[in-house]
Order: sequence, then C-alpha cells, then structure tokens
Amino acid sequence: MSRSLRQFFVLFLLLIGLQCWTVLGRADFGERRQMLALGVAIVLTLIPRVRKAILSAAERLRAPSPRARILTAIAIATISSVYLFATARFQHRDFAPIVHDEYVYLIQSKILATGHLWLPPHELGDFFDSFHLITDRVYASKYGPGAALAYAPAMMLHLPNGLTPLLLSGIAVGLLYLLATEVLDGGSGLLAALLLLSLGMFRRTSIMVLSQAPMLVLALLAMLAFVHWRRGRGAGWMVLLSAAAGWGIITRPVDGACVALPLAVAVLIELRDASARQRVRTILVALVATAPFLGLQALYNKGVTGRLTELPWTYYALRNDPYDTMGDKPLDTRLLPPDLLPQKQALIDEFTRPAFRTKLGQSRSDRVLDRASKLLAGPPSTEEEPGRRIYGALPSPLLIALLPLGLLAMTNRRYWMLWAPLPLFILIYANYSYFFPHYAVAMAPAIILMQLGGAAAIRSTWPGTGSILALAVIALSVSALPELNPTRRDQWFDAPFLRQVDRTLATIDRRPAIVLFKYDPERSVHEEPVYNVATAWPDDAQVIRAHDLGGDRDGELFAYYARRSPGRAVYRLDEKDGQLTYLGTAAELDHRATTQTLPRP
Repeated sequence: MSRSLRQFFVLFLLLIGLQCWTVLGRADFGERRQMLALGVAIVLTLIPRVRKAILSAAERLRAPSPRARILTAIAIATISSVYLFATARFQHRDFAPIVHDEYVYLIQSKILATGHLWLPPHELGDFFDSFHLITDRVYASKYGPGAALAYAPAMMLHLPNGLTPLLLSGIAVGLLYLLATEVLDGGSGLLAALLLLSLGMFRRTSIMVLSQAPMLVLALLAMLAFVHWRRGRGAGWMVLLSAAAGWGIITRPVDGACVALPLAVAVLIELRDASARQRVRTILVALVATAPFLGLQALYNKGVTGRLTELPWTYYALRNDPYDTMGDKPLDTRLLPPDLLPQKQALIDEFTRPAFRTKLGQSRSDRVLDRASKLLAGPPSTEEEPGRRIYGALPSPLLIALLPLGLLAMTNRRYWMLWAPLPLFILIYANYSYFFPHYAVAMAPAIILMQLGGAAAIRSTWPGTGSILALAVIALSVSALPELNPTRRDQWFDAPFLRQVDRTLATIDRRPAIVLFKYDPERSVHEEPVYNVATAWPDDAQVIRAHDLGGDRDGELFAYYARRSPGRAVYRLDEKDGQLTYLGTAAELDHRATTQTLPRP
C-alpha cells in the first residue's frame, strides 16, 4: 500500500472509530480530570526534549531479550499484586465476602479441599438453602468446578480468602505484558499492563473470590501458548494451550468457549500445511490435555444433577429462577417449588424478571449494541452510584476510537484469534437477561491488544505520533486510578448489614452455636447472611447459620441437633433490628418443643 493510500485508510478507520465512540461510548469524554491529564500529556509532547526522551525510551523497550521479558513480567506481577492490595486498602474495600457468588465459591472450594466435588444432602437442607446453592439432591454449588480448583489449595492451607484472587490478578498483569510484547513490542507490553490495572472492573474482582481472576489467567495462558506453539509446533505448548482452554471452559463456560473456539480454529488452519502424522499427533495431544477437565465437569454434572449432560447451573435455574436464562422464554416453571425461599422470590420480583422483560423489549440488534456499549464504556451514569463509577474494558470511552484500526492491525499481524473472542462474547451475552461490567474481565486482553494495535498502526503511518499516543494512553490510564480520581471506587456495593452480622456473631460467647435468621423483607436482597463458609459441612461450623423457618420446622432443627450436639447454643437474629436473642441449648429447646409450644417473640 502506498504511503498516501495508507494514510487515507488510517484516517478513514479513525473516523469510523469516532462514530463507534459516539454510539458505543455515548460520546462520553470521561471525567474532567481525565481531559485535564490528556491535555497536559499533549502539551508535554510539544516540548522537543520530552518528545525525544519518550521516543528514545520506546526504542530501548521495544525489543527486550527473552530473559529481560521474563524478569520484567515477574516484576510487573509482583508490583501489580502489591498495588491491587494497597488500592483496596486505600479505598477501604471489604475483604470479606459481599456478593452471593463469593460465598458459594468459598463453600465449593472448601468442599473440594476435603477431597469431594459435592457433599450429600443435609437432612435440614431447607434451613441452609441460599442463592446459587443446591441443597435438595446434594450440598453443592451451581457453578462448574474450575474456579474451586484454583482456590482449594489456599483453603487447604487456611490462607486468607482474598490472597489467591490477588495473586492471580497480579500474575494476569504479568502475562498480559508477555502477550503484548510477543504480539506487538516491549513498550506496548508495558502500556498493556498499565491499561489492565486502570480498569475498575479488573481491580474490583482482584480481591473477590469469584471466577474472573482464574479465568483471566487461563485465557492469557492459552493465548500465550498458541503464540509460542505457532513458532515451533512444540507439544508442550499445545498441552498448555489445551489444558488452559479446558480448565477455562469449566470455570466460566461462555468466556472459556469464546477463547477456546478461535484458538482451535487457528490451530487447524496452521496445520493445513502439516503432514497427516503431525496433524493427528497435535489433535490427540490437545484432546488428551483437555479431556481431564471436561471429564471432571461431566462427573460433577452426574453427581449433582443425576445426568452427565445437565449442568448444575441449569438444574438450579429450573428450580430457583426461571428468568436467569439465555432464551427468549422463561425456563420451565413446573419445577419451581411453591415454597420458594422468600429471598429468592424477592430477587426474581425485583431483579431477574424485570431484567428479562427489558431484554424481551429490545430487538436483537439493540441488545448487541447494549452489551457492546456496557462492555466497552460501562453502564450509563444513570445506572451507577455517584462516586462509584465503573467504566468498561477501557479506562476512558475515548479509546473506543482506536478499536476499528486495531482490528485491522491485529488481522494484518495474523493474530485475529486473540481479538475474535470479543465479538463472540458480545453475541452470546446479547441473549442473557442482564450484564454486569465484571463479566467482561476475560475479554480485557482482546480489547487492550486492539487498542495498542491501533496505536501501533498510527505510529507506523506517522512516526512522529508515537510519543503523543504513548503519553495519551498513560494519561488516560493513570487518571483512572482511584488514588487520583475519587469518582472511581471499585467496591461493588457497601454491605453494612453483612458486616454488622459478622460483628454480632463474633460476640457470641456460648459455642458451638446455631443462629436462626429471621428474614426481613425490607433489607437488601443482595445481602444474604445465611451461608456457612467457615467449613465445608454446615454442622462442622462453630457458629452455624440457618434460616428461621418458624413453628414445627424449627422444632425439626432442635431435634436434629439435640441428637448430635445437645449442648449447642441456639440464638435467633432478627434481621430487622439486628437483635440477637439466646433461646437455649438444642436439647432444652427440643425438650420444650415436645412438651409445649415454643413461645415466639
């Protein structure tokens, strides 16, 4: 392509990018401090000495040696983990569980740490029923076992819950540096690491026991392994690629499939010129490396649902929330129990059913645009709390303008399989009832590589723009950090009720104990206290948390523990006023229940 034609083509794609920013980014410039930082960066590049220093540094960083890359990646991973911990402390974030999913992943990891994928159903399963837990056939999580595999070692060693996601998040930053350095250059690798740290959705999940941190590491490992495999066709890289892809699929099925499918297609394309023997060998290696993880999921399906092909997620949705679906119709409601836990019914009424109806009110193209916009620019400001702004997979919506150009750059470099997960992800999630920013964490590498690919295309077209682009990306990223931008706070939501419950239960002096929670319909349905995360099995907890089902049902609980732990103290916690009342021991209450009606407060 001639120079003039290339310049025209790049300008044309930048105009398309600006249109994308108008539509997907809602023409949002970001906060004032970001615009101020961007202006300062542009002014600095007008100073010849500064511009020369930046270009000189970029040249030195562009092609690091293999040893320098590894050492730099280790340093970045270490510094990132320390920063993520420090920024969470700076923001006074909760290191204790907040959302339902965290509690369930903790329980699942504790179960796996005991050497089991699930536990048998509890005789008092109704008392321990909660969001995302299956308690009728077995005692297990609705989620696949992939995330629990990552968290179980820390549970076995009794390490802090937030340590594993923190370390995994730091490792992800280091891996992204390696990937961007392999695909683009060393300077882009450093910018990629900074861009990832600048994302609120990434910082948010860095201390939370969720599936995002393990999935991001697995996605990056699979991508890196493919880049290296393509160069030498080594079997070891194919084992790593396939194992990471298989583990990712049982960690977050949609994200894992979006990453694995383009890589699988790319491998087959690369093998078209190989011998028949090499093709068979490569495919067999991939299948063998993937099989243990898919087999583990099949085993989990069978144990939890009774069927090899039915996911526990589907089993749970059919019986607890028919609107949590990818379809345009609710799931079969015949399996929905008439005595559904009131908290679960409240979640349906307040959240999932309205979200489902909103989805039905949109055309498919509108849903695709909605998911793409929320993924790239985050939810509209009207849907976010003041002072708690979480943008999407970009530190500023302005950077959306680089994506069309980045798409071309990544295609020209034959790395289409690294950004291909993004459109697949958007198309699949366009069918889902709702979308949260942290869902997109595993797509961050694809978006970041496209941004930097676009910047590289501009730099190669107009060599003098390299310093401006580098400083612009740095300015927008640094000004998105909470330490410099008070409107960015990474906590999902504050959980005063949960933290008050933790403090109240810590004061219990009669142990072992049971606390019956009397549900308050007025409290937030997102703050559910009835999870037993200290141990794999509820009965092993020093303070057991259970629902107060009232009347004869509570009598069943007293009789059960009177046989097994007669001296266990029983309390009732009224969620409305936080009052904790001592009722007696399990033996005393069982005796009282069999001789007279238990008085209700």
